[in-house]
Amino acid sequence: MMTVLIADDVFLLRAMLKDILVKQCGVHPDNIIEAKDGLAASREYKKSKPSIVFLDILMPGQNGTDTVKDIIAINPNAHIVMCTASADKANVRICTLNGARDYILKPLNPERIKKALYKYEHWDEYIKQITPEGNRARLAAEVAQEASKKPVDSFASIAAEIKATKAFTRDID
Repeated sequence: MMTVLIADDVFLLRAMLKDILVKQCGVHPDNIIEAKDGLAASREYKKSKPSIVFLDILMPGQNGTDTVKDIIAINPNAHIVMCTASADKANVRICTLNGARDYILKPLNPERIKKALYKYEHWDEYIKQITPEGNRARLAAEVAQEASKKPVDSFASIAAEIKATKAFTRDID
């Protein structure tokens, strides 16, 4: 059964996402965990090991970019969806290089949430669809594993690895 962690400092946005997940995506409310900052999200992930994480970037205490690193350190195969108002492509690249698998812009769109859940449920098939060579799943695992060992902190290191992440950022172009 799918479990979901929602990490956002704004209660209303957590409530809206939870409402979409329950009413439009069929997630049972008891299977949704909430965190109001990045440190709480890391603790909840370690404790609960949810199936998928919806994570904001700008939060007090610890931001979402650093939280991605923490969660990937716990589980290099974690399925993290950044859910934020920040459309900055540098943030997208940092988050995907550090292990996030998707990026949703606010305001929340139920269809985009459904698409993120579909990607989670069909990750291997999704990866094969977006690359003709069909080896993106292996590459994604390698990128996530490498990111867990060596967090990306500079734009210079991002530029060196952009080629490996183009498929992940294609949906937001």
